[in-house]
Amino acid sequence: MNSKLTSSVSSTPTSTRDWHTLSCQQVIELLNSDLNLGLTSNEVTQRQRYFGKNELKQTNGRGNLAILWDQFTNIMLVMLIAIAIISAFLDLRQSNFPKDSIAIFTIVILNGILGYVQESKAEQALAALKRLSPTRVKVIRDGITQEVDAGELVPGDIVLIETGVQIAADGRLLEAQNLQISESTLTGEATAVTKDAETI
Repeated sequence: MNSKLTSSVSSTPTSTRDWHTLSCQQVIELLNSDLNLGLTSNEVTQRQRYFGKNELKQTNGRGNLAILWDQFTNIMLVMLIAIAIISAFLDLRQSNFPKDSIAIFTIVILNGILGYVQESKAEQALAALKRLSPTRVKVIRDGITQEVDAGELVPGDIVLIETGVQIAADGRLLEAQNLQISESTLTGEATAVTKDAETI
């Protein structure tokens, strides 16, 4: 199975276009590329200067304390906490056991713990996604198939996809033969999705 796609389509100045609705030839022309020769070395250098590296921007993310704090700063939870405090004050003033306040506080704490666990997992999944980014990809440049760092891809590069490789950039599929792509990391779907190069 061999397939080709143009890389980093969404990074181009014409990114407002619906690339999937354009023919392969139209996309190639808009990106000033060539299906068989790819980009020249000079074009690659110029585009790297203009667009920068093809990589996810690294962020430190939120620490555990920040994630936990965020769970209790939600406006609805703040209101519940205020209601629980007022309810407890009224119950104690009347020498009643503050059962309603305890119930509300229990719900707030459980909600906070659940939210913390879910958001921590989401942060870990994002970090794992960054680690999954491929480091080397095959491209056609100056009419020659060569391997380059994924971070060096530019809009208009012709990327070759083979069995088992990871997609290194957003792109418009140009040619495909029995191409199936696993999107489980993004969508959670376990079944591979069949792709073709036809316009929609």
